[in-house]
Amino acid sequence: MRAVGARSETPSFLVSSGFEKKRTDAGAVVLDRFFGQKRNEMRGFWIGTGMEFWRSRIRQEGTTQFTRFNNGVFTAGAATCGTSPGTFT
Repeated sequence: MRAVGARSETPSFLVSSGFEKKRTDAGAVVLDRFFGQKRNEMRGFWIGTGMEFWRSRIRQEGTTQFTRFNNGVFTAGAATCGTSPGTFT
């Protein structure tokens, strides 16, 4: 199991006209499982699932108040790890 956190500040040229300072903070708890002979080396087939929580804010140009919105996300995925740990193919 692992916990992950990130912050993203959207560049102004990607924010819709009339808005500014869009930011998203995300946190997740993920359970990963590797299979096969090299699972202890984190190589081979991998699956993972978890829950994410995204907290975002944005404001209209010329104002000081932010509008806030939240999203909960269920995530799942699978991949095959390459020949060295952390390399996905």
